[in-house]
Amino acid sequence: MKVNVVFNDNKIMLGINNFLESISDFNFSVKKTQEINSLSSEIILYIICCQNKSHKNVEKILLSYNKLSTIFFLPTTMKNLFNSSQYKIIYYPMNINTFENKLIEFININEINFYPLVLNNQNLLINTITNNKIYLTETEAATLRLFFTHKIISKNKIKIEVLNLKPTIDSKSLETHLYRLRKKIHTICSEVSIFSVDEKKLKIK
Repeated sequence: MKVNVVFNDNKIMLGINNFLESISDFNFSVKKTQEINSLSSEIILYIICCQNKSHKNVEKILLSYNKLSTIFFLPTTMKNLFNSSQYKIIYYPMNINTFENKLIEFININEINFYPLVLNNQNLLINTITNNKIYLTETEAATLRLFFTHKIISKNKIKIEVLNLKPTIDSKSLETHLYRLRKKIHTICSEVSIFSVDEKKLKIK
């Protein structure tokens, strides 16, 4: 499972990276802070080092980047400073097994839906009426999360954020990708479909 990792202080990156690399069930990908908003509903692990950081500065980070898919990694020295029901927080130091279990627990909460469909973070798409299910690939799930979140999105957004294609490239990869995704959706739910609004935009309905 892919988890995007962001550090507020690069000085701690090496030590934390060694810790994360020892966990085989996740694919951790380091991102820059300014990339967070472009990650849409993807899972983000925001690792915060509090050296020379005041409580107010850390709280500002939590407020700015708190969303359904963001999990914060904080030192235990700040354990009593924040409302645990408001944020998804894991405190360090802790052993690898405990961290992994806590991360899975938070990730499993992050289901996203477009009635009657629910997409969980194992990339399993479920029709809540019929209970029919189908697994999506990482790129299919990332695309569907964009649709579930925004309803109308541009083709260029899918090209850039999911398929890693330049928007100027006229590639059949996007159409092939969308064809496969539509086919999987239709397999479990004929009432939901993705269609073109115009030459540049797509909509889920």
